[in-house]
Amino acid sequence: MLTLAASALEAAAIKGVVVDNLTGRPLARAVVALEAIQGARMSPSQTRTGRNGEFSFPSLGAGLYLVSAHREGFARLRYGQKSWDGAGAPVALEADGAQVLNLRLRRLGAITGTVL
Repeated sequence: MLTLAASALEAAAIKGVVVDNLTGRPLARAVVALEAIQGARMSPSQTRTGRNGEFSFPSLGAGLYLVSAHREGFARLRYGQKSWDGAGAPVALEADGAQVLNLRLRRLGAITGTVL
């Protein structure tokens, strides 16, 4: 039992904050999704950010993970994207390591007017 508790304390984690790209303000209730692509065996998981835009995926195994975030009114983001339609980059975790991510969501635009 003690061994299990000690290993849980040393598990890897991914945490961070989701903010508005333009203002830097934290975005509450954004959905952050996590998918293992190599190493750890887990089904895709998701969580919502808290009041300060913070999220956390504790007790993960070592491996490669894809992280994405979205919120109504904002474009979907994959961690590591270079352009709006680009592929994301995986997050590498060591057995007892942690990664802290800053995810910056861009607002969607709209065109309005009257057709004559």
